[in-house]
Amino acid sequence: FNHVASKNMGPTLEDQFVLAAKDNDPEKIKHYLSNGLVDVNCHNKHHMTALYYACHNHRKDMAELLLAEDDIDVNLTSKKKPSWTPLMTVCSNGDIDIVLLLLDHPDIQINVQNENGWTAFMYAAYKGHHEVVKRMCWRNDVDVLCKNKDGDDAMSLAKKEEKWKMVELLQAKHEKLPYETEVGKMLKKHNLETYAPILFEHGIVTLGTEVRSEDLEKWGIALDTARE
Repeated sequence: FNHVASKNMGPTLEDQFVLAAKDNDPEKIKHYLSNGLVDVNCHNKHHMTALYYACHNHRKDMAELLLAEDDIDVNLTSKKKPSWTPLMTVCSNGDIDIVLLLLDHPDIQINVQNENGWTAFMYAAYKGHHEVVKRMCWRNDVDVLCKNKDGDDAMSLAKKEEKWKMVELLQAKHEKLPYETEVGKMLKKHNLETYAPILFEHGIVTLGTEVRSEDLEKWGIALDTARE
């Protein structure tokens, strides 16, 4: 391999490494990494990383190779504006195989927002990638209610794009939310699970609300009084 590092002579080692990922050349990637020539998280002159290109170009084998590195930053965003994580790009292009690879990584952070407030889940819903959204909905840590800077969440984005099957899927997830959270579990423990949808609907509790037993009793009395 011909390593050219001088800016005056040609592409840097980092440029060549990222290009090898973009061109799906695993032998070059292994050579650079095994000899310690570059940081696996380095970016090229366009501020893109090897993992980003592997995900963007549907290169599952390349993504697996890079994700096997102990130092890989699976959440590293591209520097291009708006910045995207690898998960954002595969959620946008709908590559379910690489989505599952990333979701299996122990360091994955699925609710990262870019400068516009978009998350990977929003991109998947917006593009209508049903299987991607369904698999992400299986996780308890996906924030389906997160809003971007325009005030849109995944549901409203799907509606704007008239992705009605997606809207149906998201509605089903929304209906389950009150029962899947720690709030919902505590309500069930106190035989108050029927109040869960009402509490969420009126904003009395949210996904991040910390609940005490005395709160539940207070809410239950208040709701019973309101119904009378």
